[in-house]
Amino acid sequence: MIVDDDPHICEIVQVYCEREGFLSACSHNGAEAMKLLASFEPDLIVLDVLLANENGIDWCRNARSRTNAPIVFLSSREEDEVKISALSDGGDDYVTKPFSPGVLMAKIKAHLRRVSTGRHEQLLQLPGLTLDYYAQSVNMGSKTIFFIEKKSSACCPIWPKT
Repeated sequence: MIVDDDPHICEIVQVYCEREGFLSACSHNGAEAMKLLASFEPDLIVLDVLLANENGIDWCRNARSRTNAPIVFLSSREEDEVKISALSDGGDDYVTKPFSPGVLMAKIKAHLRRVSTGRHEQLLQLPGLTLDYYAQSVNMGSKTIFFIEKKSSACCPIWPKT
C-alpha cells in the first residue's frame, strides 16, 4: 500500500512494485488510507510523513492498532528528529526524497523477506524445496536456485554448484 499526497510519487512507486510482481494500491490522504487499510490488508506500507491535512507519523501511530505490516516512510524531511519520531512511533524504515526506486524496492523486499519467514501459509514447502511468494524465490535447502530478474522481470535459474 502506498500513501502519498503526490500522485506522481504514488505512480512511480506503484509501477516499480508491479514490475516486481507485487499488487499495490495507492491512497492520497490519511482518511482514505485508513479505509484502504481495512479492505486491502497490505503486507507493507510506503508512507509519506507530510500528507495533505495530516501528519504521516500520527497516521502511522493510529495504523499500528490495525496492522503489523512493515511501514517504510518515504519523505522529503531529512531532520534527525523527524526520522527518530517516525521510527519510534511505528515506522520500520525511512527513505528520503529524492529517492532511488531501486533502493526503495530493495528495502521493500528485505522487509517482506523478514515478514515472510513468519508466514508459513505463504510458503509452499516440499521435501528439500521451498517456494516463497513474498521473497519471490525458490530455495533448495539453504541455497536460492530461482529468482525474478529486476530488469526484464523474467525468471532466471541459479544452479547450485555441484
